[in-house]
Amino acid sequence: MNSLEAPEQEYTETPEQRQERLKQIAKARVERLAAGDVVVRPHLTSEGIRNLSEIECSGNLEKSATAQLLEDGILEFPIRTYNVVVKKDGEVTHPHGRILSFNVELNDVKLDDQLICYTRGGNTSFSIKAPEPYAHVFRDGKIRNPHPLAVLRRLIEDELFPAYFEALISERFQAYQTLKRIYEEAERFRDVLIRKYRQLTYIDEYETLEATRFKDELKRFAEKRLHDIPTSVAVDIVFGLVLIWVSDEDSSSEQVPFDPGMSPIDYERFCAERFTAIGWATRLTKTSGDQGADIICEANQKRLVVQCKLYSGSVGNAAVQEIIAAREYEYADLAAVVSNAPFTVAAKELASAASVLLLHHDEIGSVLP
Repeated sequence: MNSLEAPEQEYTETPEQRQERLKQIAKARVERLAAGDVVVRPHLTSEGIRNLSEIECSGNLEKSATAQLLEDGILEFPIRTYNVVVKKDGEVTHPHGRILSFNVELNDVKLDDQLICYTRGGNTSFSIKAPEPYAHVFRDGKIRNPHPLAVLRRLIEDELFPAYFEALISERFQAYQTLKRIYEEAERFRDVLIRKYRQLTYIDEYETLEATRFKDELKRFAEKRLHDIPTSVAVDIVFGLVLIWVSDEDSSSEQVPFDPGMSPIDYERFCAERFTAIGWATRLTKTSGDQGADIICEANQKRLVVQCKLYSGSVGNAAVQEIIAAREYEYADLAAVVSNAPFTVAAKELASAASVLLLHHDEIGSVLP
């Protein structure tokens, strides 16, 4: 049986008795309102009001609520116009007792601060940090009592609480709107951001992800697309999104995913497999004497020479010059430089003039035979 519900009683109530009992309940409420104890529960049914009132009259509500919370880890009750739900969030044990933390929700809105329960021996004490606007009213800015109901009543029934709660809801709504905008803009440029991540990140010699250059790119993205949102906030959120997208993309791909820590030879094999997957017959050249070509692709009487560059920096002019020479040496129709890294402006200008393709490895699928 829920400790907040009145026990079932085996008796028959006459209409006159019921009317008199309701009169007494109404009178008690009027007296409490006159004394400043504003307790309004419009969301409760008449049956719920009757049950709760009977428990309140019994004087055991706080004790039974405390016992239920400690035993079940969850408690639900009304205060003012709020439906309050307290849920156990964690527990820490130490030599002098244990500390339990509980999340507090009002009408499905979580309070910033947690209700904390400290137990030692047979003593139990609950506390919650008072909101900043009226924290000075309470000692150390905290509200304490052996019972959670008493703590939360002092917090929620304070005359300043409604204004604080409205401000909290407004703040949460603004935060939601900000997140929504960031998600929408990032999703719009999802493919670009994933490509930039693969170009600008690598695993360093300490086997950790080096993402400084990519975060600089995200700052540029935020300044262009989210200029009214703090840059650090936008960068952190978009960076987390891109990590998720890259992980999902790699796990769903049937091909071996790109690994920034792979060797240059492994990277050549990785690229060759991608060319093979779209219909090219591929072969890797020898590691020396290849005249600048790492992969030779053939299909439909066309020959494509490819140079692969696994870099942590930008790919420059030299790579383009080498693949131009390889195209002449192999009598190829097409030439491409493939890299995980971005290309310099000079490399792009030379490639454009010489009809050389500059590709990130994720763009290999666009070079159909």
